[in-house]
Amino acid sequence: MHMEDLFISGIVFKDGDQWTSLCLQYDITAQASTLGEAIQENKKAVALYLKTYLKEGKKLGELSRPAPHRYWLLYFWLSLKDVVSTRFNQQLYFRETLPLAN
Repeated sequence: MHMEDLFISGIVFKDGDQWTSLCLQYDITAQASTLGEAIQENKKAVALYLKTYLKEGKKLGELSRPAPHRYWLLYFWLSLKDVVSTRFNQQLYFRETLPLAN
């Protein structure tokens, strides 16, 4: 079975000396020492979660597990800003392609 790519959205923030990324569609987090690694680890975690979900015979359209609304609001706020204020200089948003394959 071949599937099209899936877009995931999320936020990334500095948590001590680590970066934490949160996928908003599936409320999955990952941590790493760099921003880029945190996003990549999040993509891997989401891909593994979805692969397991689909192996159980479930359909992707039936999956509803979004992050809490406050994180969605932060994502939309960050995505609308051209320049992030100094208060939020350690928080970013992302939108990535997650290839779904067997």
